[in-house]
Amino acid sequence: NISTATAFVVAGAGVVVAAGSDPAAQALMGRTVATLGGSMYAQFKRVPAIACLPLNEGTVTLERKETAVPASIGEGDTLVVPFHAGQTIRWQMTERTA
Repeated sequence: NISTATAFVVAGAGVVVAAGSDPAAQALMGRTVATLGGSMYAQFKRVPAIACLPLNEGTVTLERKETAVPASIGEGDTLVVPFHAGQTIRWQMTERTA
């Protein structure tokens, strides 16, 4: 079908074991990162630091419990409007580890 497009995305994750001298690259040493590209089945993959997304090192525990999301958090220059602001969501974070 000419009107349908199919996209193939190859993603991978791993621990950074070597990095260039750039401070952004050095900051990734030892971190688990995700990236996109070809040959993700390889034991080692060389990618630019900008293409690496560091994964969270901790965990969160969610509980199925209705929770009201605040309309905003903070004030003045630090005011943030959360996703789903002013709505009720069906879960709540109960524990977070670093």
